[in-house]
Amino acid sequence: MTTTGTDTELLRRIKWFMALRLMLISLLLGISPFVLGQGSTPFFLVIGLLYCATVAYSVLLKTSVPLRVQAYGQFFFDIAIISMLLSFTGGIDSNFVLLYVLAIVFASIIIGGQAGMVIAGSCCVFYSAIGLVECFSLLPPNLDTALSLSCDPLYAIYLVLVRSIIFCTLGYFVDYLVNALHSNRLELDELKKLNERILSQIKSGLITTDAAGRIIFVNSAAEEILGYPRAEMIGRSWHAFLGRPVADIDDRWLVDETRSFTRCEIKAPRRDGTEVPVGFTVSSLVDRGGRALGLLILFRDLTQIFRMEERMRRAERLSAAGTILAGVAHEVRTPLTAIRGAVEVLRESGALAGGSSTMADVILKESDRLNRIISDFLASGGPREDAREVADLDGVLDEVILVERQTRGDGARIEKIAAAGGMRARVDVSQIKQVFLNLLDNALDAAGPGGRVTVALEPSLFPVGGKEMALVKVANSGPGVPAEVMAHLFEPFYSTKRQGSGMGLFLSERIVRKHGGMVEVESREGETVFTVSLPVCEKEHAGSSHGG
Repeated sequence: MTTTGTDTELLRRIKWFMALRLMLISLLLGISPFVLGQGSTPFFLVIGLLYCATVAYSVLLKTSVPLRVQAYGQFFFDIAIISMLLSFTGGIDSNFVLLYVLAIVFASIIIGGQAGMVIAGSCCVFYSAIGLVECFSLLPPNLDTALSLSCDPLYAIYLVLVRSIIFCTLGYFVDYLVNALHSNRLELDELKKLNERILSQIKSGLITTDAAGRIIFVNSAAEEILGYPRAEMIGRSWHAFLGRPVADIDDRWLVDETRSFTRCEIKAPRRDGTEVPVGFTVSSLVDRGGRALGLLILFRDLTQIFRMEERMRRAERLSAAGTILAGVAHEVRTPLTAIRGAVEVLRESGALAGGSSTMADVILKESDRLNRIISDFLASGGPREDAREVADLDGVLDEVILVERQTRGDGARIEKIAAAGGMRARVDVSQIKQVFLNLLDNALDAAGPGGRVTVALEPSLFPVGGKEMALVKVANSGPGVPAEVMAHLFEPFYSTKRQGSGMGLFLSERIVRKHGGMVEVESREGETVFTVSLPVCEKEHAGSSHGG
């Protein structure tokens, strides 16, 4: 039998009442010889019928008969059995009349609605029938010979009327109370669900503790930021996850007078062993009387904010350095050309011989290298508008990877993961190729012989404004980049390679920034990932393409 949520609750209540009925029947069976003073065959017949009925109820629960119909049927049968019991134990004067009251109360609790009034009306009908047959002396022999089963009709009418009013009044008020409690419980459940939805949709992490500092609530954002499942956090001290970041935030807040909230920033340890920067606020939870109930801890992940601030600082530094270096490059190129020309004239005139000729060759070679650095730097000032075209980034990456595979012979393995459907951007293809070649070359150097390099192309949304971006991720399986090196990666003339000029990442960052994108790097032991983000070209504007 399939059940809904309401039917499941009703089924649970019916089973609970059946178990309670069995307990009461067993109790009556045990005490009846002592209470009645004799083993009455009719009395034990009633108990036996109830046992058999309980077995029948259990079988009926597995059928398709509606549960409310089954519940009403059980109570109607119970009323009939109670009436039979009254007929053997004193009629309308029997003390077992209180069982009618139990039937009314339990019917209202288990079935709900107007069940109390329905069962109360049924009790009135059965009780009136007992009074009627008692007046005509039609009841069976009484179990207690001291009681008479004949009564005065006026007394019977009076007793039936009074008790019927009691039954109906009891049924009305029990229905009212049960329905009011049920309605209040539904409202509380809805309010609880609403509060949980509100708290779960808050983007900031939220933790509340009890008076002992143990966590009693964690929202979804807190799980995501700290990396711990809710079940693992509930019941543990909040110090296990956020520690004691500042001296004046501790569990004394739970017992001392209410204090104002405190803000601070820390690096919280995640479950995977990494650390995440969080800014959080701690305040006391108090009741109306000002008694501290626990702590309210509200926090948010500051990773994106820190990254954006670092990008802004880096852009300012590189912009200033680029402006200075551009001026220096222009000034250096003119005397450099003159120096090279003078050396060539001296060598052609024969004025240089022996060691002087060798030195002249060194001067010419180094001047050519310096001239290439200056040319590369000036060329990175930005992509020329007329040189831009709508290019398929997947095809551009294929060409770059092909070049690296042909020029590399150290066994480094390059794995490419392309985005479904490809991604297109308006770029200066030659400059973007140079960026990818530089990043891939650095990744292969870091991975070393036999290492692994992964190139992935995937879509993303820019955190501010939701602009669609293409992400090109170049990851290597090298030892990672030390923190002191990470701080200088994009600075000009900074390099950890013996033969490096220190201009590769600096120029790559400038090229990508001029295209409206950015270059980011993340590194940990065993993996370093450079991510280039470029604005995606709208499909309707994609008039031409570049493929490989």
